[in-house]
Amino acid sequence: LLAHDPVDIIVITEAIPKAQIHPLYESILGINGYSMVSNFEFGAENLGASGKRGILVYAAKDLCITEVKMQTVYDEHLWIRIDMAKHCNMLLGCVYRSPNSSSQNSQALFALLREVASNKTFNQLVIMGDINIGKIDWEDWIIQSGATSLSQELLECMEDSFLIQHVNQPTRHRVGNDPSILDLIMTKEEDAVSNIDYYPGLGRSDHCCLRFRINHMAKIRSEQSKFNFHKGMYAMAKARISSIRWEEQL
Repeated sequence: LLAHDPVDIIVITEAIPKAQIHPLYESILGINGYSMVSNFEFGAENLGASGKRGILVYAAKDLCITEVKMQTVYDEHLWIRIDMAKHCNMLLGCVYRSPNSSSQNSQALFALLREVASNKTFNQLVIMGDINIGKIDWEDWIIQSGATSLSQELLECMEDSFLIQHVNQPTRHRVGNDPSILDLIMTKEEDAVSNIDYYPGLGRSDHCCLRFRINHMAKIRSEQSKFNFHKGMYAMAKARISSIRWEEQL
């Protein structure tokens, strides 16, 4: 996807494998041309046993971004501020809720969503992530048969916060289970996002990859100078290095 049509922002949940023993490093997870922000410590051992599943946000290096810290007891979240043209800014965040989350943890997530939605510091808000709460008809905003109380609480949370949910096709497909919408995109405006495409999951994941357009995102370029490595004179450099008689240099 990136090779043929690069994007500005990439968000990944469950970046830490459950059995991850050896440390994960930025050099392993980095993507050329993107800045990377994580909600876990690079280089830490036994990340799989830590209970954290990990979130990564990649932003094209010409975007002006800043990580934003939220005061919350909820752990699996990550937020960045994107500075845009005309003195505007956007808060973009990702949250992950395990399907085995406790009731207390779920309530902390709902409290975080309410707090973020009420924040007047940012001109635009985009929240995405794997919430793992299904059985909701997002076309009509009603609970489906077999839903738990969490489904109703999520709907009430979003209605109280005036959040709009844009995903309307199943995002999780597994043999033996009904397709369900577990991955959400939430904003404060109906036309904030558009052109949502559903792609196969990464690796062996049973969740779709979502690709969409954030409207009204007028970017400003970073003023930081960077080398244009794509225009490097590598053939000339290789020829010159090959012409050196290294044995005479010793």
